[in-house]
Amino acid sequence: MGVIELLIGAFHIGPLLLSLALGIYIWGHFSDKSLGRTFALFMFSLAVWVTATFLRIFTTNPDMYLFLSSVKHIGTGLSPVLFMVFAIYFAGKSNIVRPTFVLGLLAVPILSVIMILTSQTHGLFYQSISTVGLNGMTVLQASSGIWYWVHGVYGWTLLAVASTIIIYTGLQLGTEYRAQSSLITSGILVVLIINLGYVNFEWPHPTVDPTPIGFAFTGLVIVVGIFS
Repeated sequence: MGVIELLIGAFHIGPLLLSLALGIYIWGHFSDKSLGRTFALFMFSLAVWVTATFLRIFTTNPDMYLFLSSVKHIGTGLSPVLFMVFAIYFAGKSNIVRPTFVLGLLAVPILSVIMILTSQTHGLFYQSISTVGLNGMTVLQASSGIWYWVHGVYGWTLLAVASTIIIYTGLQLGTEYRAQSSLITSGILVVLIINLGYVNFEWPHPTVDPTPIGFAFTGLVIVVGIFS
């Protein structure tokens, strides 16, 4: 294994281990609370995201690339939905979180996974897959279709709405909650900036998604700000 492979491994394995550790810790200590269970599942969805992103770099088989992309986007679809549910619980509105409500939130992510797996027949999520270089490695890169942007905008919208709910709740409930909501929102802003940089400007590389690193940081901030 060369230096670039080791760097890519470290780039992904750190956030993976942090996401798993935080999820396991919160599940072990707060699984009796809806807020705790939702947060733990949120962290596990990030672990799915970063694992599939990492493995996808090392395949040059288009079918395997699409399969791993579908797994990745299970994580990218679940994480904003779970964060939205987390925000609703944080606001004390647990009566809203019903099966039909959650299924409604999951409609776009489910369609996205289906469209990824069938991309080669319609090109709605990925129009084409080509090979590019990554510091001496040959990797696959997909060009984005219209549904890729629908999926992205949907996730950004959920994160923005959830952050607004958290900020509003903090302002309504007093100093302690205000500090918690500020911590959570600052963490989400980091994620949004990183993800917008990756999606719109292909930073740092089209095949290397740094968003889970931002989310792992956000998870750590939430644990310190709320569950501690």
